[in-house]
Amino acid sequence: MIRRVLVDGYKSLRGVELALRPLTLIIGPNAGGKSNLFDALGLLSRMATRPSLADAFREHRGDPLEAFYYGEEGLAGLLRRDHAEFTMEVDVELSDTAIRRAEQLMDIYRGGNGELRPAKASRRITERLLRYRLTVAICPKTGVLRVQDESLRALTEVGGELRPDERRRPFLERVGNRLRLRMEGQARPMEYEIGLNHTIVSLPVYPPHYPHLVAFREELASWQFYYFEPRQMREESPVKEVEVLTSSGGDLAAFYYTLQRRDPLQFDNLQRVLRALVPSVEGFSTELTDEGKVRLKIREGGVDFSARLISEGTLRLLGLIAILSPSNPAAVIGLEEPENGVHPRRLKIIADLLREASRRRQVLINTHSPLLPDYLGDEALLIRCVRRDGSSSFEELTGAVGLFRRPAVGEALEEEEPSISQRILRGDWG
Repeated sequence: MIRRVLVDGYKSLRGVELALRPLTLIIGPNAGGKSNLFDALGLLSRMATRPSLADAFREHRGDPLEAFYYGEEGLAGLLRRDHAEFTMEVDVELSDTAIRRAEQLMDIYRGGNGELRPAKASRRITERLLRYRLTVAICPKTGVLRVQDESLRALTEVGGELRPDERRRPFLERVGNRLRLRMEGQARPMEYEIGLNHTIVSLPVYPPHYPHLVAFREELASWQFYYFEPRQMREESPVKEVEVLTSSGGDLAAFYYTLQRRDPLQFDNLQRVLRALVPSVEGFSTELTDEGKVRLKIREGGVDFSARLISEGTLRLLGLIAILSPSNPAAVIGLEEPENGVHPRRLKIIADLLREASRRRQVLINTHSPLLPDYLGDEALLIRCVRRDGSSSFEELTGAVGLFRRPAVGEALEEEEPSISQRILRGDWG
């Protein structure tokens, strides 16, 4: 779970610092920068888990150069510079799943079988709260990416505030012009040059010597961010094992094909959820074609229709219940505009699904819907995002509770100050 995030110099995000909750809803007008925050977190996850920065940027929205803040002179001004950089910092609370996976890896490397250890067995991962900081630089004239700074350290919580734990030396830190990675329980650290084309956290290591680094990497590897593209969701998938959709919702047919074979009971549960969302749908199924492709079909009125013919709204709902399924191993799910293509009357059920999912994992949502905050209620942290002078600003709507929630949401979604008549029509005062 992400407890706090700081982003500086990435796209429109300059000095953005936010505390997040298990269920966080970000609202605001178009082009405010909501998607940029999700893009930053997704990129950070890949930079911490992929073998190179270039590989991490392959799934990025926009070229690497477009990830850096342009400044007042725009892209032309950025290209005249010799150096640009962004910094990302996250305070993370390790999930039970990440700790369990790391402990299993350590057991395997020590000659065990990776089975779950007894509850009373000594644990090598003793710190759940970690802070990771990463600074990446680019040479605008060549496009060369380099790591300028990187650190990983334990945190302690005092009065609800997270602070570096001074009792423990950092697991990873910059010392002078080198990055120092400490082997836990050993005095001699490994040192690396500044300016590598990959992060230290992403390096293959011997897990028993670096338990907290491995657990942190397992945590970030499970972050998932989605913006559904119905065109890709309609496509037939090659037959393969799929546990997680692509960020655009691709591999939808293969996901359900895998789930139908592995866990028929869970597959039936998701069918019931879809029928509750779309009563006209009697069910869905998958089939393997003669060409070795997996096809998704929907049954309505006693007739099966392929995914090529069903509505975008139904496709998006199929994607939503897939990523919110208990079988999804994600610790963090970010979802953009879940209301797209969905009838407003169905939003309440979607809100219930999001709220229930946030009890097992962190759910981050950005939306243009004035109804979704109402349905999620005060349980969701509400954050407003607007753009001022080319930079995005995020602020918690601390007073947006109870009767004050709707007018606060209405104002946050307006690109301009609404008139009194507009506020009456949207129900600000009941």
